[in-house]
Formats: sequence, structure tokens, C-alpha cells
Amino acid sequence: LGLPQILAHDQFVGLRFAGELSSYIMLKPDMQPVQEKISICAWVYPKKSGNNPKVINYNTPSHSFEFLMYSNTHYFYMLGRFDITGNTAPVNQWHSQCITWSYATLSAKFYYNGQLLTSMATPSGEKLATGGSIAIGQQHKSTTLEARFAES
Repeated sequence: LGLPQILAHDQFVGLRFAGELSSYIMLKPDMQPVQEKISICAWVYPKKSGNNPKVINYNTPSHSFEFLMYSNTHYFYMLGRFDITGNTAPVNQWHSQCITWSYATLSAKFYYNGQLLTSMATPSGEKLATGGSIAIGQQHKSTTLEARFAES
């Protein structure tokens, strides 16, 4: 069917997305509590490179790429703006990645394996939009991810 598989392996339980357009999870959470600060983190095991596979993407009807994290970690989006990390994650190896953002500090930061790789300024007065959906495993039915996620 192309649905994500639940995997169990030694110390982790995770999801594996098959790289098909039908292999994703769509959520519609209430984003009101995180309008002024959010952290998005994942353990990822990329199975292939290229094509910029998406880990997680949040869009609203009026805002694309409120946040977007790629499995290769080369760049990310926050509040519709993107930044280059200068890093490309190797395939077939686990890594952690996090995006943090704060309205109070007007900044977004990207961490790879616990190390800050880059930070970028975000505009004054702009909060995270609400009323959207989160796609895990792809970018709202476009390029798909073939990777595994660990439960932490």
C-alpha cells in the first residue's frame, strides 16, 4: 500500500517511508501553542542521496514552508525563508537534526548531531502561522523520503 512501516531494531523503534507518493503521514495539529517558539528534531537514517528528501514539512493555506527539514541536512526552511547549513549527511548512517526558532530572539538555528551548524535571522513581528498541516515523509505529495526515523 505504500504506508510507512513500523520497524523494531535493537534499541529503536522507527518508521520507514518507502519513497512513494502514498508513503507519508499527514497531521493537522493545533499550532497555536507554538506560535512563538518551536523545536523540531528527528533521528534520520537516509537510504539514498539526491532529490532532497523531506523529513517534515509544515504548510498553511497562506504560507508554504513555515518549516521544512530535509534528510540530507544541506538546507532548511523556517517561516518561508531558507538557509544553507554547509553540511550534507552521509547515507546509511544515523544522524540527529533539529531546527529551533524563537519569536523573542528573531532567530532560527539548525543543529546536526548536537552541533550548531547555522543560524539565521527571522523577521520582526512574524509568528508561526496556524491552521496548516504537517507532512512527515514528504513535502505535501511531492518528493518523497526513503529513510528511517528513530523513536527517542
